[in-house]
Amino acid sequence: MAFSQEIVEQLLIGCHRHCCICHKPAGNKIEIHHIVPKSQGGDDSAGNGIPLCFDCHAEVGSYNIQHPKGRRFTSSELKKHKEQWFAICAKPPWDSTISVRLTNAHETVHLDENIFNSLRCDDRRPAERLVFAIMQQDRSVRATFIKKVFERLQFEKDEDTRWKAANVVEEILLWDPKMVSQEIIENMSKDRSFAVRSSAAVCYYYLAVIDPASVSLDILSKLAAYNEDWYVATPAKGALLRLARARPVVIDILARDLENKDVSAQESSAATIKRLIQKDWDLIPEELLTRMAQSSDSFIKDIGTMGLKKIKDNEKESKKDYSLF
Repeated sequence: MAFSQEIVEQLLIGCHRHCCICHKPAGNKIEIHHIVPKSQGGDDSAGNGIPLCFDCHAEVGSYNIQHPKGRRFTSSELKKHKEQWFAICAKPPWDSTISVRLTNAHETVHLDENIFNSLRCDDRRPAERLVFAIMQQDRSVRATFIKKVFERLQFEKDEDTRWKAANVVEEILLWDPKMVSQEIIENMSKDRSFAVRSSAAVCYYYLAVIDPASVSLDILSKLAAYNEDWYVATPAKGALLRLARARPVVIDILARDLENKDVSAQESSAATIKRLIQKDWDLIPEELLTRMAQSSDSFIKDIGTMGLKKIKDNEKESKKDYSLF
C-alpha cells in the first residue's frame, strides 16, 4: 500500500509544493515520505506523510545506524518540521514577516460598537484574532468592518484608540493589501501620534515586498528622517533597505544625511548604509564608500572602509531579510 492520491494532493497543497525541511520550492521533484516507516508500524495516513524534496528525502533515508555520522532525522523531528512548515503555509501568502498566527476560525463577530473593546496597545494578538475572524466573513461584513476601522483612525480623538485601529490596519494589509488604500497609509504617516505614524511605516515595510512600486518614497523618506521618533524611523529605514534593489534611488535617500551638519544625523545615515553593506553591498556606489572612508568621523570612516573591502573581496554574504526593528 502507499499514500492515496487524495492524501498526496492534500499534502502537496498544504506545503505549496515546498520541502518541509529545507523549504525550497520543489515542483515535480517532491516525494511523500513516511514519518514513521511502514516497517515500524507507520500507516498511509496524511498525519504520517511529510513532503520532501529529492535531496532531503535522500538525507532522511541514507543514515546508516551501523556507521553513525552526524545526526539522523527522528520521526518526532520530522513531524515537527511538517507542523511548522504547514503552519507557515497556512498564513496569507504575503505574510512573510511575522510569526505564525494560531487563532480560532469559528469566532463569532458582531459589528457593533463593542467590536474594538478587546484591542490592546501592548499586545497585537487581539488585533490578529479580530482580523482573522473578519476575513472569514462575507465581503459586505469585511467592507463594513474596514469602514469602521478607518473612521476610528480619522475621527477618534483618543490616541490609544487610534493606535489600536492602526494596528488593525497593519493586519488587514497583510490579509489583503487592496483593502488598504494608499491614501489611508499617507494619512497615517502624517498623524500627530507617533504610534500611528509607526504603523504607517510598518505598512510600507510590508508593501516593500508585496508591491514595491506602490510605496511613496517621498513619504517614506520623511518617516525615516533621523529626527523622527525611533519607533517610526526604524521600520521606515527597514522598508527603504528592502526597496534598495528594486528602486536604486533609495541609495541617495539613505546617504542624504551624510552631508547634514548634525553629526548624529550623519552617523544615523552611515549606520543604515552599514546594514545595506552587510546584505546588498554591490548596490552601493564605490564613490560613496570612498567618500565615507575619507570622513573625519571614525564611525563613518570605518563603515566606508568596510564597504570598500567588500568590493575588493567580492564576497557576497548569504541572503537575509532586513528586520522590522
